[in-house]
Amino acid sequence: LPTPSKLTRFLQYAEANLGVESAQTLEPALQRLGVGPDILSEMDDTLLQEAGISPGDIIHLKCGSSVWWNGPEARQKRSATQSESTEAPATKECKFQYEKHYEDGGRSHFTGGPIKPAEDGDDGKEFRDYDWYYKCANAGTWLAAPRGWV
Repeated sequence: LPTPSKLTRFLQYAEANLGVESAQTLEPALQRLGVGPDILSEMDDTLLQEAGISPGDIIHLKCGSSVWWNGPEARQKRSATQSESTEAPATKECKFQYEKHYEDGGRSHFTGGPIKPAEDGDDGKEFRDYDWYYKCANAGTWLAAPRGWV
């Protein structure tokens, strides 16, 4: 059953294991939307963006919520004696579908891990002849990747 403490625990997990900085600050926005880790993966990206969540964090949270919700951490209560330094169990990495759409009309399709900020600081398209797209299961279509994310 979804409970308020599960949202809190999931956001702690997201901050520690999914690379979502300050994930715990998102709790009030998710509570206002009535969203917990059990249904987060089904939420429309636009609603989550309007709640102040970045596109990259949305993808990390959606992927991680399904893994967390179906894993052992969602079923156990945190004890006061449990060490914060305890490593989280390994999680199954979610796979996402991506495409590069080239200016000449060509496309390259592949799967990979969650979207992340470009490592080379590339925040635009100045020197590229393609755009990144990812498959959004909720929308049932390909969406342009946020600028500066790959």
